[in-house]
Amino acid sequence: MSLEIDTRGEINFLEAAASHSVNVAPKSYTQRILDIQKSIQDLKRASKGSLKFEEEDVEAAKYEIRQLENFDLHKFKILEKATKAKYRLMSEEPLNWRREDGWPRLAIFSLQKEDDKTCEIALYESGRLDFIHPRYGMDDFLKHYNDLKPKLREKLNFTRAVSITCRFKGLFDSGTRTKIREAQKIFGEDYVFLIAEPKEWTVKQYPRDPIGSVKDDPLVVGYESDSKSLWLIHSFNTTFVEDLAGSWKKGIPDPHTPGLTE
Repeated sequence: MSLEIDTRGEINFLEAAASHSVNVAPKSYTQRILDIQKSIQDLKRASKGSLKFEEEDVEAAKYEIRQLENFDLHKFKILEKATKAKYRLMSEEPLNWRREDGWPRLAIFSLQKEDDKTCEIALYESGRLDFIHPRYGMDDFLKHYNDLKPKLREKLNFTRAVSITCRFKGLFDSGTRTKIREAQKIFGEDYVFLIAEPKEWTVKQYPRDPIGSVKDDPLVVGYESDSKSLWLIHSFNTTFVEDLAGSWKKGIPDPHTPGLTE
């Protein structure tokens, strides 16, 4: 794991995660698209003007055409668009990183609803591990958290479920919002996520307890589910509402400071 050190001498794990990505040339997928399109045309040409005797094989050809169009061609067109947009193919390895206390170093968030501003990973008494408020594609990331089961099971006690959770807080700048919307057009709205580093995880037993927060500087990533590929889209700094609301106070002396009053 390459470790990026920030100006304060601390490890920047999000920069380290972003460094686990590579550029991919569009031609890597363009040729596959052309090959699939040729296969589709060959199947259509071979089926044209068929006899009733060939009906079973014609239906098989139609099925193959649907598969090629709806899955293979669709997948590689998404991947080609991702490379043309200069997104970087990113390793999922950083999702396996753990803190000193054994909890995940990084959390993943959907961008769909207000509920999704929390990353919550729950273990149920049945032994099932799951995200709370999961979205399409998120189930594929659960494999990176299976090692948490023994640690969560210790906290289960007599409750039906126990979870660790943190909440994303902050506003995006206009450029980041534009990049997210552009990525959602390529990957689909359900397949663009944020990856952030929690300041702390809150262990929750139901009913719900207070929720931990995350640090700033998150990553925007896209996910192509058929190829199981994660793509780095953007990194940015969040703006906190309370900072903006209180910015007018900067530079104003405290009236209670000794020496300011006559």
